Amino acid sequence: MTKDTRPNATLTDWLGVSDDPNWRVARPLGPLLTVVVAVLFVLALVSAFVVLGRTIFAGGEVSLGVGGLVVALLGAPFVIWGTVLKHQTVMFQKEGHMTDRINKAVEQLGAEKVVKKIIDGETQETSEPNIEVRIGAILSLERIAQDSTRHDKGRDHVRVMEILCAYIKENAPIKDKDEEKRSSLTKAFAENSAKADYAGPDFYDFALHWAGNSPKPRADIELALRVIGRRTGSQIAIEENHPAPDGRYKLDLSDADLRRVDLTGLDFSDANMRGSWLDSALLNGVKFDRANLLYTYFYCASAAETSFVRANLGADFTGAILDRSTFEFFKDDDPSSRFTSYDAGIAGFQYAQLIDAHIKFRGNPRKRTTFIGSQFSGAIMRGSLFDGFSHFHECRWPDLFHDGDKGEKGLAFRNCHLTAEIEDRCTLELCFGDGSVTLADGSGPDGSNWPAHWPKAKLGDIEFNNLLEEWRRLRN
Repeated sequence: MTKDTRPNATLTDWLGVSDDPNWRVARPLGPLLTVVVAVLFVLALVSAFVVLGRTIFAGGEVSLGVGGLVVALLGAPFVIWGTVLKHQTVMFQKEGHMTDRINKAVEQLGAEKVVKKIIDGETQETSEPNIEVRIGAILSLERIAQDSTRHDKGRDHVRVMEILCAYIKENAPIKDKDEEKRSSLTKAFAENSAKADYAGPDFYDFALHWAGNSPKPRADIELALRVIGRRTGSQIAIEENHPAPDGRYKLDLSDADLRRVDLTGLDFSDANMRGSWLDSALLNGVKFDRANLLYTYFYCASAAETSFVRANLGADFTGAILDRSTFEFFKDDDPSSRFTSYDAGIAGFQYAQLIDAHIKFRGNPRKRTTFIGSQFSGAIMRGSLFDGFSHFHECRWPDLFHDGDKGEKGLAFRNCHLTAEIEDRCTLELCFGDGSVTLADGSGPDGSNWPAHWPKAKLGDIEFNNLLEEWRRLRN
């Protein structure tokens, strides 16, 4: 184990106190402490008058210790009150300092610079975003969010995330002309491809051309996205506990033009990315768990080993690379569950590459119809594992799941009730399953059509994966 050599952040950390005391637990002791202090103060006053009377009228002598004790008791409440006032002053100064830091960073986000350009033989001055200053402001906001998380329970973290999300949306909006162009090209392709004599490029070629000619976001916008996506577990926990009208705070990155952005390895779980464009983006290893991806475009995006667990997947993945990615569609009886996947029925996976992808269906079996209508035409799906769909599940499958000449790996099924169309197109002898599978005719492991190489028992996760890998190794 590597020894932790990081310095302590604060004096309280050095003393071993990682969190502020929870005063609510000891709330009944507050009034009791007040009574004790008041009684001591009254006794000190009485003692002071007694000592003063003895000194003046009786000529008695008072020891220095007794007098010091009386003075200490009389001054204690004022010392305590002064300490409280100083603490509050420090807190106000700290809050003011943090506010000044945020305000300064926000001002820098709008920094611009004058650039001289020669246009038609004449020198003209134009105003452009000062990228260097804006990058510095974004990094300052990241530091503010981190400091807030460590020192004041993250009270400014969500504020910083809101600023960065708003900055991205304002500086990377989807332009009307681009939206009209995408819509017109898609419509033209659909109309032409419906004609019997149409011999033009297919939809994948259109998507590839569109994505390849997309503009790349500015460096400051991409950095802001990376700052958001690399939040720590402590920062994400603060967001989960932050109150919001729909239950908790969620990143709002909806309707943003994020084409060709590089978000490799970042975390956008629970984010609202509805209507955003991520065409030709680098999304390998990204987490989109429980994210709202309704009407989000991923044309030709590279999203290998990406997680879409219980996301709202009404998205278009035409031409995307989704190798070894994980999808989990969840349908529950509880309509308020934020883990329910919606609108997967309009998801598009045309010409997508889903090699060794894991597609899971969970929740009420009779409600696992979230894939009805999904488009898989032209998709490459060799080696994909389908886990948990029922016979109610149906969609537009590829014409062929296998290519014998290329020795492609087969599909795998667990906890599935297969349909006749799946059996016709994928050839069960080229697939793998276990005793949890029900064939299209309703039979199971004891049926006459059960593939000979399929185990008849319901296997656990580890055993299933081991036998699946062994079967694939022997096939190749």
